[in-house]
Amino acid sequence: MTAIETGPSRDGEPVDPAVERLARMLHDAFVDYHDRYLEVTHRAQRRFLDRDWEAHQTDTTERLSLHKRLVRGVVDAARLVIPDDDLAARALWVRARRR
Repeated sequence: MTAIETGPSRDGEPVDPAVERLARMLHDAFVDYHDRYLEVTHRAQRRFLDRDWEAHQTDTTERLSLHKRLVRGVVDAARLVIPDDDLAARALWVRARRR
């Protein structure tokens, strides 16, 4: 995975620290999800080949629930950064996405 961009924004506007924090959180959460997904997938593949059906089933269940758990975690963390005002929150998400 590549590192998130740092420095001035693409549109030349000053960088908002809240935007930077949110962009970093989202990036880090995605990298964490991707790494864990690959780890569980490779483990499940080994267990399938070893015919360890019970462990393979456990890995399959973990892999299916991984996305939901990590998304919930990053949403909870993002709520600490995102303002309560709906319009400001939307603008913050849009700017973070551009990072």
